[in-house]
Amino acid sequence: MTDHRPVDATTRVEIEQLIAEMLYRLDHNRADTTWELYTEDGVSVGPMGDMDREAMKVWGAQRALADGPRRPSSHRRNPPGVGRGRGRGHRAVPDLP
Repeated sequence: MTDHRPVDATTRVEIEQLIAEMLYRLDHNRADTTWELYTEDGVSVGPMGDMDREAMKVWGAQRALADGPRRPSSHRRNPPGVGRGRGRGHRAVPDLP
């Protein structure tokens, strides 16, 4: 059985903001800066194995080089009933600061 402890609303929002920033950087060819979002003792655990901050820095630099310059995915499908046609229009999503 797992030790489930609820997360307070403030912490949940902070986690969601970190996730959003990570995804933004990945989408905008800034993988080489994602390591900055982790604490000194932070560890990423996932399908590529466990990576400490230094390993994430190396991975991010390699990904940024592999991705090369690219246009960010700044267009998304509108939800049904929004935009042109039956939700099939596209809208630009402004860049975050």
